[in-house]
Amino acid sequence: MTRPAFVVRVMNDKTLDWRTLFAKGESPYFAMFRCGCMGVPAEDCIALCGRLGIPLRQKDIQSWKDGRWNLEVKKPTSVLNPIIKPGSENIVPILESKLEDFETWPTDWSGTEQRWFPCNEQNLPMQKWGYADGFSPTLYRRETAQALSPIGWVGQNLYAQPFIVIDIDGVGHGIEDKQVIEFGNKYRDRTETWENPKKPGSFHLYFDTDKRIPISHFPYAKLDLMGNQKNAAVYTKDKVSNGIPRAKLDEDFWDELKEYLQGRLEQRQRLGELNLDEQERRETP
Repeated sequence: MTRPAFVVRVMNDKTLDWRTLFAKGESPYFAMFRCGCMGVPAEDCIALCGRLGIPLRQKDIQSWKDGRWNLEVKKPTSVLNPIIKPGSENIVPILESKLEDFETWPTDWSGTEQRWFPCNEQNLPMQKWGYADGFSPTLYRRETAQALSPIGWVGQNLYAQPFIVIDIDGVGHGIEDKQVIEFGNKYRDRTETWENPKKPGSFHLYFDTDKRIPISHFPYAKLDLMGNQKNAAVYTKDKVSNGIPRAKLDEDFWDELKEYLQGRLEQRQRLGELNLDEQERRETP
């Protein structure tokens, strides 16, 4: 059987085998979205996840519905390695980019401290927090948002802030990912880092930047790039800061990030092939 290359493709590319988007231990959230965008029936996605032992949450089902809507209005976005969220102005693939490729905020841009919103006991926003045409949310300083939350949990909108967050998901979805933890550990003592001491391995790295960085999710690498170009919610929950000042986002880190992502992408390609082999064995009478 000849299989398509496991590379970046637009949503309407029918040559990609959608089954390769799912792998146990990875969040199915973005795979469900991409399947919705590709027109894959939700029932097929649910059945495959059941066979692979991947639990689905309500938000994963909603993600498929969002992808389906995306298909219906024909908004192109990427299938694997989702470099840019739909609607970004600056379409620069992260793995091919340099920092100089991205637009710059005005000189002396300082952002705002009023970027926080309260969350409930399920760590869900208690209000609308994103900017939209004709709508500006009421956001607060951190201490005010904490006071409005029944549990003291808050999130922040990174839109137009002079920094970004690298979300290291080292212990998510029931599997410890030593590779992403090792990558993140190289920087946690060099820059502002937020982590729950009772849940080591999943943490946020903060970097100052004057660039407009897009939001990019890399489930195969257990890492999210939470940029400042669009609405981006970062939830602190019960994480605490290490008290170290933020480092500046530079080309050295950017190159190391791309090298890590490229290596994990190649691993994921091989895993996708293995998953297909196993799936075919199960389906062969």
